[in-house]
Amino acid sequence: MIKLVIRLEPSTGYVISGEPSPDRKVEFNASIFYSYPYINPSTIKGFLRSAAVYGYPDVSCEILSSKTIISNIDRIKKKIHNEEQIRLSFMCSDIEDLLENRNSREASVYLEVLGDIIRKLKRPCKVCRVFGNGSVKGKLRIIYQIRPLNTTEIKGLKFSREYKENREGLSVMMSKDPIEFTVLCEDKECQEVIKRAVSVINDSVVRLGRFKSRGFGIVNAKIVSMST
Repeated sequence: MIKLVIRLEPSTGYVISGEPSPDRKVEFNASIFYSYPYINPSTIKGFLRSAAVYGYPDVSCEILSSKTIISNIDRIKKKIHNEEQIRLSFMCSDIEDLLENRNSREASVYLEVLGDIIRKLKRPCKVCRVFGNGSVKGKLRIIYQIRPLNTTEIKGLKFSREYKENREGLSVMMSKDPIEFTVLCEDKECQEVIKRAVSVINDSVVRLGRFKSRGFGIVNAKIVSMST
């Protein structure tokens, strides 16, 4: 087992939340177990996975399928008339579902477009092998001790979907607390993928949390220690 301790130092505040509350405030995660603002470990795993996807554009199922779908989007629209139902990317487990349901109309449309990619793509792909997906067991485990976060309220942020309803905008709770967690990797491939993900995070390719278009979620990542 390979142990990597990773620390995220925010350059800008981050917002990890659900939908706005009735008083038009966007707050952090809340549950019956914790009465204070906190980060769920699954959020950290998802953030790392997103970075890994962009770190391996030539082998990632999501990047490869997305590129193919976008380049064939007009062809797909002619056969799937409800544009809201069009999928813009597929993970390895989604591809397996398509293959199992190849006789359905929707699956047949995507299989026709993605045929070459599916034949060439090694499934599960590198990212899915490490993080797990569907029936694929991942090679890592995230260990994060949930603790209360310091938060700051920013008032009156404007969002396009909200602007007509309330010209005052939304109040948003953000945090700039550093985040430290441990990744336990089963093998060298997992270690390699996590190191690549850290590099992608430091290139500001991915951001943590919500409302990224408002400048939130830029963080620097550092592997504090690594041991076996």
